[in-house]
Amino acid sequence: MERSRGRYFSRRDVRFMNSLNGELMLNIIEQIIVVYKINPEQTKSTIYGESMNKVYYTGVETSCLVESDPQSTSYEGFGPDVKKGTIFRFHQKLCEAKDIYPEIGDIVMWENTFFEISNIVENQFLGGQPEKNYSLLCNAHMTRKSKLNIVPRTQ
Repeated sequence: MERSRGRYFSRRDVRFMNSLNGELMLNIIEQIIVVYKINPEQTKSTIYGESMNKVYYTGVETSCLVESDPQSTSYEGFGPDVKKGTIFRFHQKLCEAKDIYPEIGDIVMWENTFFEISNIVENQFLGGQPEKNYSLLCNAHMTRKSKLNIVPRTQ
């Protein structure tokens, strides 16, 4: 059974929406973040695929929409632990232009705070058509700078 190509979303319409969304994110909203991808060649992992000392490539600056939960603090015997969930909404065409693709485990720096991506949702389709996907939603949680090999530690 052949799927309908969509009566109301032609290629021209999709290009128009992509250009509007890209201009909106780059020139009007301007929430700039930095994405750090894991360097698999330099990151040593266990037989389970886990690593305590991850190494990251140089960060790539891009823009996205950010939706942040309020910050909460819990005290469990080892001092305060700050928690904050955040959703980063990337425009797929901007990611293609910058040659980045956020993945689980990557680090996002926003407002001098580091977040680790824990889940990716990419099912926002125009007209319900999978070939017209236009965004990536990345669920992330705040992580400690001391766990990362991104920022040099001061003495």
